Amino acid sequence: MSALSLAGLDRACRALPGSEAVSLEHAILGAAFALVAPADDWRGPIDAVLPEACDFAPDLVARAVAYVTATDARVTVTASGVRVQALGYRAGPAGP
Repeated sequence: MSALSLAGLDRACRALPGSEAVSLEHAILGAAFALVAPADDWRGPIDAVLPEACDFAPDLVARAVAYVTATDARVTVTASGVRVQALGYRAGPAGP
């Protein structure tokens, strides 16, 4: 089975009534963000490598970072895997 991509999430949300689509999107983006969220404080800077057997495609994880933190994620492929980096909520436009 392949990882859920942003396009796959969009297709699933379009197939549902409004409030159910919002709930699904919120749940999936929250789960994807949890993969890269800083352990000590979710509002901190993000610098994580996705697990090799990840249920979410990198584009969906990047969207989850934007959804939760209001900052853009940089996704790069490295020798150790797919690395996701972002300023994080606190350093972004929504943070204090």
